[in-house]
Amino acid sequence: MRRRDLLKSLVIFGVGSIINPINVWGCNMSLNDGHINEQHILLLDEIAETIIPRNKKVPGAKDAGVASFIASHIKDCYTVDERRHLIASILTINETANQRFKKPFARLGNKQKEELLKAFDKEATNNSDSKNIAYLNYTKLKNLIVFGFFTSELGATTCLRYLSIPGYYKGEIAYKKGDKAWALN
Repeated sequence: MRRRDLLKSLVIFGVGSIINPINVWGCNMSLNDGHINEQHILLLDEIAETIIPRNKKVPGAKDAGVASFIASHIKDCYTVDERRHLIASILTINETANQRFKKPFARLGNKQKEELLKAFDKEATNNSDSKNIAYLNYTKLKNLIVFGFFTSELGATTCLRYLSIPGYYKGEIAYKKGDKAWALN
């Protein structure tokens, strides 16, 4: 074996030993470790778009990047158990879609998605069983979606009347019926 071949094989082996564990760690995220993975984000995108859909005047939750915001928010602000419970809620929505409609949530029609989420909303509202984490966290998930949308630049500037702060103080502002709410920054 020549010296050049030996050096090539050492470099390939060294780089391979660094890259391989990174790939394994990156692909092996599950509910058990409390991390949200790409599949969870795609499913969350569909759930968020069903709750805040795009129409002619208003962008939807997908346009505002709500799923990525939620992934970042729960990674930075939630404990491992809170993350697990929220991810369990997301996965339960998909499992329920599979059981009820024989399709994953992302492949359902808009009416079926709305029907399923309305059932979850009703169950979460009526549920007093503290052991059923999936339904209890649905309300938290829904609140995160709305919070993420209205704090995004797209949601704040297209759905709310945007007023950049600092500005002057105006104690009384006339309200006309049908006006948008204020988004103060």
